[in-house]
This record gives sequence, C-alpha cells and structure tokens, in this order.
Amino acid sequence: MEMLELFEDITLEDVVLNKVCVGKVVGCKDMPASVVKKILTDGVMGFFFVEEDDCAFVLEKRPWIVNGVLLNLKPWSVEGEVRVAEFEVASFWVQFHGLPTRFLKDENAAIMGKKVGSFLKTDGKSKEVLVHRGYLCAYVDVWLKHPIPAGFFLNDDGKLESWIQFKYEKLPHLCFNCGKLAHWNKECFVPLAMVTPKVGEAVQMSGTWIKSETGRVNCFTMKGKGVSKLIVDNGDAPEWDLNGKHRRGTWKR
Repeated sequence: MEMLELFEDITLEDVVLNKVCVGKVVGCKDMPASVVKKILTDGVMGFFFVEEDDCAFVLEKRPWIVNGVLLNLKPWSVEGEVRVAEFEVASFWVQFHGLPTRFLKDENAAIMGKKVGSFLKTDGKSKEVLVHRGYLCAYVDVWLKHPIPAGFFLNDDGKLESWIQFKYEKLPHLCFNCGKLAHWNKECFVPLAMVTPKVGEAVQMSGTWIKSETGRVNCFTMKGKGVSKLIVDNGDAPEWDLNGKHRRGTWKR
C-alpha cells in the first residue's frame, strides 16, 4: 500500500485547544436542539467556545443535567478523534453519609470512592468542616452501564453494622428498580434491587435518598416511601445554557 506524507500546521490546533469540549447524552430524552453546536459522530456533540475560561468553567462544573438527562462532557482531543467508549464513564461528586465521627477522615473518602468507581479527588475540606457537616465527599468516575452504587455496611469492632449511604450530586433520572441510568422504571424488568441487613427486613436499594438534595435520609429510614423529585440547578449555568430549558418538576413513584 502506498504511503503518503502530508503537510502539518500545528497552529491549527490552537483553534480548538482548550476551547472545545465534546458531549454525549445519557438518558431517556432528546437533547434540546438549541444547545447542540455540531453533531460529530454516533450522537456525539461538539461545543465551541471563544474563550478558554468558558470551556474550562463548563468542564469544571461537571456533571451537567439538561432536560433531566446527563450531558456527559469530555475535553476535546487535539488528535481530533472522538472515542464513543469514553462516554461510558462520567464524573460525579459523591457524598458518604452515616459515618461515625471518628471515621470522618479525608483519606477515607478515597477508600470509599474506589467502591463507586475510579477515585479522582476529595473536596479537600478541613477537619472542622468535615465534622460539622457530618459526611465525606469525593469526585469519582462512575461506570454508567453498571447500576449506580448505593452504599455499603460498615463493620465497627463488633458493633451493629452501620449503613453508609452514597448520595450523588446532580444525579440525573435513574431507574429506582435496578439503579441504572438511561431507562425508566416502567421499562425495567429485572428484579428489584434490595439491601439486606443482618438484622431486620430487606429494603429497596435505590430511591430519592441516593440524591444529595434529600439530606440525611437513607434507604432504611425511607423504606421505599416518598416522592421522586428531579431538581436541576442552573445557578452556575453559563450564558449559552440560560435559555429557559432548566425547570423543576416532580413525579410520584
């Protein structure tokens, strides 16, 4: 096969370097056309910015929820190749609730973050802040094709095991039956995911309590009760996204 030599112009990379990100929708709804800048391939969208700071802001504030679904954003590769497989992982801030005070060490956030996915960093709060608020927090890459991890039992020197509840910030709608994204409960036919303690009855694993805005409640205090709420916070939304698409809604389980 004949080999070709082509001319290079590395200044072309300056057009997209740190000024472009790519995204793919993960969820049940279509992305509003008003925010789509360019369709690249396999449903991957390109978002182009004039200023590097705007692009950095958007990537720093991930995850983004648009129209109730996850817009999974990634930095643009200067090589120009978009790998769809990269969008099977998304970054979330995860809170760990239910820890006894003596376990509120920032180092433990990294240990628990690895139970969720690939640990990236903690929020780096001081010892005083961690104790006052009562939970740890980690930024984690989560594998989207698997059920979203909900928590674990902590064994503490022979004492009655404690349930450590995972709570996700800006989590899009997910199936409370199996704990996966990208489909509704009514479309799920797998057995209901349950948590079974050593003492007491089994309870539903996934519910509103897996979202950070529900406070300190967990799967055992709620026991499958309550109203599911979709809450999208547009307080930090950039100018291109403040077009009235964000809204607040509820649906009953």
